[in-house]
Amino acid sequence: MNNKKKILIGVVVVLFLVAIDVMKFSSRYKIDINNKSDKTANNLELRYKVNGSIQSISELEPKKLWEYKVNTSELKSEDQILLTYKDSKGNYYEHYLVGYLEKGYRGKVNVVINKIDDYGKLEMKIE
Repeated sequence: MNNKKKILIGVVVVLFLVAIDVMKFSSRYKIDINNKSDKTANNLELRYKVNGSIQSISELEPKKLWEYKVNTSELKSEDQILLTYKDSKGNYYEHYLVGYLEKGYRGKVNVVINKIDDYGKLEMKIE
């Protein structure tokens, strides 16, 4: 094989590997949770509706931002992303962040916690 063919094959292989890496990287759903309240948010959980827990957030301090990237290339079926927590009375809350999700989907969700009451119930806006 001459040098031109070797270089061409090398370039094609590199481009193929880069394309695979870009597809893998772009199969992410970015979740930002911004606690704009003056209290700490406790025991939040980011989870799939069907496939369970994604990430636990033990506490999110006031005026802090928490970021996470969900890799959707690993999904086995259709799903949804929820933010769940319990208040101090034991009441369970779930908020849908992504209503429909499939393997390879990507996007971004911003959650803004505006207020936390004395029992730990969150007043939030999901964009």
